[in-house]
This record gives sequence, structure tokens and C-alpha cells, in this order.
Amino acid sequence: MNVYFRVDASLDIGTGHVMRCLTLAEALRQRGVKSAFVSRELSGHILETIASQGYEVYRLRAPALTAAGGSLYARWLGVSVAEDAVETLHILREKPIDWIITDHYALDTEWEQAARTVTRARLMVIDDLANRHHDCALLLDQNLHANLKTRYRPWVAAETRLLLGPSFALVRPAFEHQRQKMRLRSGEVKSILIFMGGTDPENHTARVLEALRILGRTDIQVNVVLGGTNPHITALQAHWTASFIRWHVQTSAMPQLMADSDLAIGGGGTASWERCCLGLPTIILSIAENQESIAAELDHQQLAVYAGRAQDLDSAQLAKILQDLLLEPTRLRQMSERATACVDGRGAVRVAEVLCAS
Repeated sequence: MNVYFRVDASLDIGTGHVMRCLTLAEALRQRGVKSAFVSRELSGHILETIASQGYEVYRLRAPALTAAGGSLYARWLGVSVAEDAVETLHILREKPIDWIITDHYALDTEWEQAARTVTRARLMVIDDLANRHHDCALLLDQNLHANLKTRYRPWVAAETRLLLGPSFALVRPAFEHQRQKMRLRSGEVKSILIFMGGTDPENHTARVLEALRILGRTDIQVNVVLGGTNPHITALQAHWTASFIRWHVQTSAMPQLMADSDLAIGGGGTASWERCCLGLPTIILSIAENQESIAAELDHQQLAVYAGRAQDLDSAQLAKILQDLLLEPTRLRQMSERATACVDGRGAVRVAEVLCAS
């Protein structure tokens, strides 16, 4: 089998879409499937990361100018949908392809139908939004939503197969391996993990660190994880020099860091399912619109605490939320137990099995 992923990373998009596609590509590779990636050279791309994991990467040209019009997600693409389809399909033309997998909020039926004119490959869409039509054989939404079973009905054909919910969460194998030796948490907090996404262009990390300064608990170890494309690395490390803060830049040790932590403060993106897999209680600050309903549902099911939108929450408010939660070890312990039961870490294996059997 040959599979091609169309996915981007950038300072605006973040790195989560690429990372979850890499997770699925690895599960496919374990079954003898050859995967390649088509990705645009946007500011903050991680094309070298993809290549370093042994995948062929086809680069789409960087846009000459940032698109000014259209929706937010359309601007993320950097070019029009029609232009993107022409460029991508020029690369894919004449190649043996079994599946094309897209993970991009800007791509929809227009792009998918164009793909059908060039290749006989089947299409799979990875989505979180349920806000546009798709012409695909398979659709994956790994998230929790209040209307999980019905939200895609208006957007796909009746014959489209849907893979819905955290049992299909694309969690990297290292988290499942770490889960096998996971400790039971008591609810006592001695270590906090901060990770506000792979890029964090708005520097929400600084806001969280300020909340911890206000809290004044220097007895709690704080591990701060930053992606390699974070534009604030130097300034953050220069300003926050307290001995109880440890920095981890573009680390491969995230599973161990999550396992060793008692509480996390982070965004509501793909890391949510990694934290659940390892039973790590979390205070979520949504850092993108698409994260809000997911974070609210995680809170509703008592799998995490949703503090609100990061841009609307000041450090004093976050400090109060954190202070109150530290006084509820039973709540934290129960949150850990529920999260662990929600995600077993084998979602990518399940999706790969579906792809190989279809």
C-alpha cells in the first residue's frame, strides 16, 4: 500500500496536525505500508521533522504573500484551494496511491473532488470541526463532542465511514508504552507540567508562569515544554530563572514528563489525548476556536478542568483556579482515573487496521 498525507504546520496552524499524521504513518509503517507527505513551506513548518522520521516529503512552495481575505482557515492554506489542488495533484499524478489522507481545515469537497479527477486513490479526512462538506470514503474525528454521533451527518455522504471519538485518538506509541508502567496518582501535586502547544505564538506560556508566580508555591516543581519553533524561547528562559522551573525544548521525553507530573496546564489540542492516555489531570486553556467545544466536553465528563479561552483569562484568575484545585486531591485522583479509562493509546492501530482492510 502507498499512502500520501496532505498536511501543514505553521506558527498559526501549530504542529499538532502533522504530529498526529506522523503517528498514523508509523502505525501504517508497522503494517508494511509506505507513506509520504505533501506539505507547504509555511513559516514555522516542520518538514525536517517529517523527513527525519524516514518519510519522503514533497514540498509545496511558500506563498508569495499571506492571503488577506477569506476565513481564518482559508488563510492558513496560504493559497486558494484550487491552487493547492493543482500543485498537490501535479506531484501525485502517475504515482501509485491507495489512500490520500488530508488533515487541513481549509480543504473540503472542492479539493477532494479535484483529487478524484487525477488519482483513483480513496480519500480519508481527519477533521475536528464538522463545518464543511467532504467527499471521502473515511472520516476520522478523534475528539469528544456532545453531539459526536450526529455532527457529521449534514457534511458527508451516507456511505462515508466515520471513525469517531477518543478510541481512535492518534496517540504516539511511546505513550502507550509509558502507560504500561504508569503509576496511580494520589491527587497530591508536587510537579506541574506546562505545554501550550508546539508554537504558542501568543506566548500563553508566560501567562501561565505568571499565575504560578502569583500562587507562590515554590515547593512545586514546574516543567515547561516548548516546541522548537516557539518564537519566545530566548525571552522566556531569560525572564523565568527560578530554580523550581525546568525547561524542555523540542523534547522527545514528553511521555516520561507526563507520567512524572501530577497536574498539567495546557491547550486543548492533540496533547489532550496524550494526557488522558497517561491519566494526567489537566487545566485546559483553549488556544484556538476549534478547541473550545472539545475542552468544554472534557470538563463536562470530568476528564479535565476547562478554565476558558487563553486570551480571555488573566494570570490572577488562573492562579485562583489552580489554588482551588490543589485543595481537592480526591477530585484530581478521580479525574485521573476517568481520563485513563477514556484513551488506551491504541487509536492509531485501530485506524491503520481500517485503512489496510478497506
